[in-house]
Amino acid sequence: MPQPRLWINEIIDALIDLGGEGTLKAIYEQISKRGIMNLEHAHWQATVRRTIEQHSSDTKSFHTIKNSDEDDIFYAPKGLSAGHWAIRKRYLDTLTDLIAIKVEEGNIIEGYEGGKKQRYVNIYERDATLRKQAVKIHGTICKGCDFDFEFYYGPRGAGYIEVHHLRPISSLGGSVTINPKTDMTVLCSNCHRMVHRYPDSILSLEELRGLVSTHRKRNN
Repeated sequence: MPQPRLWINEIIDALIDLGGEGTLKAIYEQISKRGIMNLEHAHWQATVRRTIEQHSSDTKSFHTIKNSDEDDIFYAPKGLSAGHWAIRKRYLDTLTDLIAIKVEEGNIIEGYEGGKKQRYVNIYERDATLRKQAVKIHGTICKGCDFDFEFYYGPRGAGYIEVHHLRPISSLGGSVTINPKTDMTVLCSNCHRMVHRYPDSILSLEELRGLVSTHRKRNN
């Protein structure tokens, strides 16, 4: 029986549920708990372990299949023998946006640039390069309410912001070129959630700014 999604996507989501890291046992249990994958095959746990190893430069498997840096998702913080895996730090900001997508649209889009190549990276908001470009262009101050994470949280908040698509991701089917300057912006977590609070009435950036401005004046 074919799987409903790629194993790499399921493993990433399971680790997100676990807070970004966990033992193989915990990952297996979380995948089972999620109830998405077909676990009738006796060796599904071996498939999970092999998939993780093929996406970690800590292992020989990664180098054997000649993966690239963008495929290097996991690392073993306690050494390979510990059976404990974590998502690499450079992916954490991108994963924050993935969690936001889950909250906003109720699912994760799988696929790559019009279906050319199915993989864990989505050419839309999943793409770390697009995210970096958007933050470089738009900065890290919320475009909805001017919230600055570094101002309020110091070094811990430095550089933190969520990336938002000005068009709903689910409407970008097919092969689409995303311009981070015109198609993306940056929002704080609160504004990002308010934009998508009602799926049938998603706020534009202008509407969000108007809402914030109106209630600021009213509350001052």
